[in-house]
Amino acid sequence: MNIQQYSPSGFTLLPPVVKNLLIINGLFFLATLSFESAFGIDLVRILGLHYFRSDFFQPYQFVTYMFLHADWQHILYNMFALWMFGYLLENVWGSKRFLTYYILTGIGAHKIETIKACVDTGFTPDFWMKTLHHHNYWSAKNPEWHDNIFCYNTEETIAYMNTLPQPFIAFKTMAAGAILPKDGFRFAFENGADFVCAGMYDFQMVEDVNIACDILKSDIKRERPWYA
Repeated sequence: MNIQQYSPSGFTLLPPVVKNLLIINGLFFLATLSFESAFGIDLVRILGLHYFRSDFFQPYQFVTYMFLHADWQHILYNMFALWMFGYLLENVWGSKRFLTYYILTGIGAHKIETIKACVDTGFTPDFWMKTLHHHNYWSAKNPEWHDNIFCYNTEETIAYMNTLPQPFIAFKTMAAGAILPKDGFRFAFENGADFVCAGMYDFQMVEDVNIACDILKSDIKRERPWYA
């Protein structure tokens, strides 16, 4: 297969949208460090996506949260992933389509309404990805601070995903570290997920894989059939 057929102007390792997204993410990260250090301003609290019932929630956060990172390791891993997958997609799809995909998936990644709209439109993908975790941790119940709620309506997500015949990949199952892997993985598998997409450091990989294998070999109580 000749990759040139997908990119008439030539296949490039750093196409324009990916390059500019890398720059924007880098500028946001440097700004969070600088504003905190110089002025005591917490840009993560201002620009990060908060639970919609939180006093800190603002509509613009649906866009700005996509460019925030916790530390150097976080941004380096994410930017490597952005380049690794992004440059291929942009070369194949073109810059306009890739940017549209990047923005729409960033805005709608946590909402079950996004998947419902895709189904209503007639999309039949190879698999679905959706946030899935319970709210049984302290910060989810804090009356003012809901920084790490990524599955807003767990029961609705479980009920709807159970109606879909495609494989279901659950992510944010540990709610950004608020839930232990053994708890988050089991909850996801028992409530319909066929796979779990979990972020972890390299020194956690062996332990987390063993946890997932032990859960899958155990007596999992789930209603949804396995689709993968």
